[in-house]
Amino acid sequence: MARKNASSAILEAAKKCLCEGDGDFEMSDVATKAGVSEGLAYHYFNSKAGLLSAVITDFYDHYMAIVNKRYDGDIPWLERERARLNEIVDFLYSDPLASIVMGKLNGTPQVAAVELTGNAEIMELAVRNIQNGIDRGYIAPEINAHVSGPAIMGAVQQAFLYAMQAKERPSAAVLTDQLWGLITGAVGLRLN
Repeated sequence: MARKNASSAILEAAKKCLCEGDGDFEMSDVATKAGVSEGLAYHYFNSKAGLLSAVITDFYDHYMAIVNKRYDGDIPWLERERARLNEIVDFLYSDPLASIVMGKLNGTPQVAAVELTGNAEIMELAVRNIQNGIDRGYIAPEINAHVSGPAIMGAVQQAFLYAMQAKERPSAAVLTDQLWGLITGAVGLRLN
């Protein structure tokens, strides 16, 4: 098995094992599922913690790709940001790792390390996005992007964490609608 294929197979197997193990896995099970030796799994990822970090990083890379997605600049701000929110919620509700990474593993050193970098990037993007809405006339100029952007994203992130950890998760539609109300309210937009 080629180097890239082996590491990819191990990573995919670890994802499956994490979901099957409700947030835990054994390297031997991952290796078996990947069709490689346990030693090879250790060779590529050094340790169980290293493999877990790789899985978490991969999850957040996919998440950030949606958060950072570029939309046509001519699409009105409201329409564009509602589409972005829909895509993020759809991703979180469809990826089985979301409830593991943002639920069971939330607060672990591996998640915290990835979130530290990701959250700083999300806050910076939020400020730029709100400022873009102000500059293009979609959001009132008295809104402070440096206050509203981080405030919105902090609240949204907490709502995502709650939803991923909840025993009775709100439906994707309910979560999206409530978050959309929060976002538009925070920037002074009325939907009626």
